[in-house]
Amino acid sequence: MQHGNTCLHEASWRGYSRLVKVLSNKATVDRQNNGGADPNLVNTYGDTALHTAVRYGHAGVARILLSARAAPDVQNKNK
Repeated sequence: MQHGNTCLHEASWRGYSRLVKVLSNKATVDRQNNGGADPNLVNTYGDTALHTAVRYGHAGVARILLSARAAPDVQNKNK
């Protein structure tokens, strides 16, 4: 994917709330069982999926990410 985006970044950018919910649930299960997927992964710009959702005005997606433990205080490269 472009710019180091994860599937969660792409779904957040497009406002696909159902997909974000599925991916977030998977991320939570992976973290609990395997230390796997992390909703706080950053792309090449230092953006998390939460940054992307907020930037494009997808409040519902942002709420889903926050409930999946996305950190609201991660700073990107723009600070």
